[in-house]
Amino acid sequence: MNALKDKMQRWILSLPHGPAFQTVTQHVEHLAEQLYCHYEPTKGASAEFWQRFEDWLENGTDEAMQQTLFRLLPSLFFIGPSELDNLYRVAFNSNISSWLIDQLSVPLDDPNMFGKVNESLKHTWFCPLTDSMRINAFYHLNHISGRDHRPDWLSLALLAEPTKLEAFLKDYKIERIVLLEDFVGSGSQIEPAVTFAGSLSSNLPTLIVPLVICPTGVDAAKVWESSFPNIQVRPVLKLRNSDFLTRVPQTDEPPDHCDFRQLAIDSFPKLLGGSTLAEAKIYGPFGFDDTGGLVVLATNCPDNTLPLVHHGSPTWKPLFPRASRI
Repeated sequence: MNALKDKMQRWILSLPHGPAFQTVTQHVEHLAEQLYCHYEPTKGASAEFWQRFEDWLENGTDEAMQQTLFRLLPSLFFIGPSELDNLYRVAFNSNISSWLIDQLSVPLDDPNMFGKVNESLKHTWFCPLTDSMRINAFYHLNHISGRDHRPDWLSLALLAEPTKLEAFLKDYKIERIVLLEDFVGSGSQIEPAVTFAGSLSSNLPTLIVPLVICPTGVDAAKVWESSFPNIQVRPVLKLRNSDFLTRVPQTDEPPDHCDFRQLAIDSFPKLLGGSTLAEAKIYGPFGFDDTGGLVVLATNCPDNTLPLVHHGSPTWKPLFPRASRI
């Protein structure tokens, strides 16, 4: 830790980039205390943030590469526990409530509008699309009650018999379905669940609510809506194209992205650690589907995010190690 402090202080005092390094240092020190300490996959036996940060910088083969890693950190969009809680609330109070008002055809000047919306919750089934969505927290924070069964629909798509599910919907007088997901990248992971929901013979109105969605996910959502008339998609937070470090430069990207792009390419052999792509269980220097994501959730790091952030190998130590499914 003392070596890290000495290095950061030396960079701050260097010219002409010293002031910029000072800004980065202040940013990292603030977020280390407020956000980075809440990263769930590192709770327990993992090293605390500052040790991981020092190890991550040491991945760099020279000081210039280490400085680029250092400059990259403030570009990460870290969504902490409080931010996730706020996304749960906004999803319900804005996206879902407005959809329910539309479904019920309630005039906006109806004095009993909110009473009718609350009554409709008895016949609305809120479920996660995958098991990464903390559906119980969503229920609790929004004071929703009345449903003991809250399965993830990716599992239902694989395991459930449609006829039995249709009978369940009828028996429990479910009139509409709301499916939530914490993060949607390209949409390929949740597509089987969306297709399953859209293909049910009951044809119940179904709302898909991604808390955070990438531009390619927005494109996928348009296809789902055109393919299944009963499905609407209303994301809470849409990320911009400029929020991603793509393989091909974008016209509106931040100036630092040129250096970060080269960093992703140059660091990739160390991420592989002598293994093949299949052996390393890694998609490429820009993450799954070449998304180039810069997003980290407190609950996990998406595989759409740059692997230099979350992937570990014998020759690369991650900053925010991902709890991987593969």
